[in-house]
Parts: sequence; structure tokens; C-alpha cells
Amino acid sequence: MEFATIANAAGADVTVLMHGDKALRRFHQPFVEAVIDDLQSRGVTFVRNAGIRQLSRDDGDITVHYGDDATLAVDMVLDATGRIPNVEGIGLEAAGVTVTPHGIPVNDHLQTNVPSIYAAGDVIDKEQPRLTPTATFESYYLYQLFSGQTDAAIDYPPIPTVVYTSPRIAQVACSQRVPRRWAQAWSTTTCRTIGTARLTSKVSVIACWYLMMITTWWGSRR
Repeated sequence: MEFATIANAAGADVTVLMHGDKALRRFHQPFVEAVIDDLQSRGVTFVRNAGIRQLSRDDGDITVHYGDDATLAVDMVLDATGRIPNVEGIGLEAAGVTVTPHGIPVNDHLQTNVPSIYAAGDVIDKEQPRLTPTATFESYYLYQLFSGQTDAAIDYPPIPTVVYTSPRIAQVACSQRVPRRWAQAWSTTTCRTIGTARLTSKVSVIACWYLMMITTWWGSRR
């Protein structure tokens, strides 16, 4: 979505072939659909449930084969199908460390199944966003743990995640899918964040989420 925005702004003819019927699944879908509508108004084409079958090349031209019998001739393809943890070839198997397709499982102290081996960063199988500030926070936690400054489990603060489309969207902490009664129970006097986002204190976590969304959306429309 971000590169589609950039390429479109640079004057390219952009088509986004979607694997399913939703983009940016972790984000509040009404906001995502608003971004898609805006990009479509700028000339970006979206094909939902494209079902890409193969890519072929003929004299330098690339043809994308998708759907039942559809094709799309393009100059360049950007594969945005995700990433996997880079854990191969570093001796984890020999050390007996458990690895899954989603990364290295750890406990609430970032400890692997081998008690003397810990993991941090994008290689972890976790729910938290795989972002640089998250990895920095985990590394600092391990420094405190190893130096004896704490023996508590890692306690992640709300972590902002931003999609640099135009307009931009962002979220932090719980989403609107969380029942309101739960969100009210999470009211707090301080809203800590990781990264560059700075949110007003003395508001609930759910209010932080709304504030982040509203601020980002309004700022991008000005």
C-alpha cells in the first residue's frame, strides 16, 4: 500500500493484486477502505481475491497470470506477500532451539526452550508489531534482565503502528474490535508509547487509539 502510494504519486500506472478481499487486515477496516477509495480516485486499480498463478517474461515484458484466465502486462512487479524470520543457517537446530514458521517461540522473559538462550527482535514468534522500536525495547529489557536490574516479565507499552499511505493511518493498543467494556477496564493515567508517537496522558488506552487515528488522518488531509 505504501509503495502503491509512492509509485502512483510518481506517475506510474499502478495495479494492486490482492490475495484476499481485505488489505491491511490488522487495521480498522473502515479506515483502510477509505485509503483504498482515495487511491482509486487517484487512478490506482485494486483487484481483490486475485489468485495469482504465475509470472512469465517475454522479451523483457512481465505478464502476471491471475484468476481463472486473466493476465496483466507490467514493467515491474513488487512482491509484497510478507516475510519470514531469518533464522536459517545460524545453528539453532544444533543448539536445540525450537523454531516455527512464525519465528522462535519465547516465554514472557524472551527465553527460548533452551534456558540459556534468549531471542529478541523480528525473529520472535509474537503478536507485537515487528518494528525497530519494538526490537530496541526488547533488547533494553534483556540488558536489564541480564544485569540484574529486573526479574519481571517483559511488559510492552502500547506500540504505535503507522502505514505511510496518503492519507496515513495508524493505530496503537486495542482496536475497535475489542468490546467497549474491556477498553473501559483498561483506563490508565499514563499512555506510554514506543517510537516517535507522543500521545496525551491521562486518557484511556482506547482513547489513545482514537486520538492516534484522528490526528494522523486529519494531519494528512490538511
